[in-house]
Amino acid sequence: MAIPRFALLAAVGSVVTALASVQTLAASGAGLSIEEPWARATAPNAPTGAVYVSITNTADEADRLTGAEGDVAERIELHDTEIDDDGVMRMREIDGGIPLPPGETVELAPQGQHIMLIGLDGPLIEGESFPLTLSFEQGDAVTVEVNVESIHGRSNGNGHGGN
Repeated sequence: MAIPRFALLAAVGSVVTALASVQTLAASGAGLSIEEPWARATAPNAPTGAVYVSITNTADEADRLTGAEGDVAERIELHDTEIDDDGVMRMREIDGGIPLPPGETVELAPQGQHIMLIGLDGPLIEGESFPLTLSFEQGDAVTVEVNVESIHGRSNGNGHGGN
């Protein structure tokens, strides 16, 4: 059975896009793997945005994500999402950073821990990217390229945007 040329090109394009979105970096011997930093696109006048990323600590010692820096916003903070007694979702800044236990992966994800971009310099536009430098307690800072994805979030595999 012959595969139509457009289907083959679409499949190759999907693989290339997937490979390009995975960034695995060793943080100067600190034993950290940083994968798939991404942000949702924002509305033109949105004052805030968020970055999500997966960080695996492959070292034998605990580490901590202590902060992030970049030119995309006036302030960049580590945040967590909580639901109060009335069921209202609120975000709060995380004091002291995000623990990275040895041998574990920590997911910064929507409706959980994330990197908050406050006072955006402009909208985050789908298909673009921006550099963000992550700081760690044990290792050197690492600059990653954050891919801006759909305003609806990541696809969950069934064609629908996810959170």
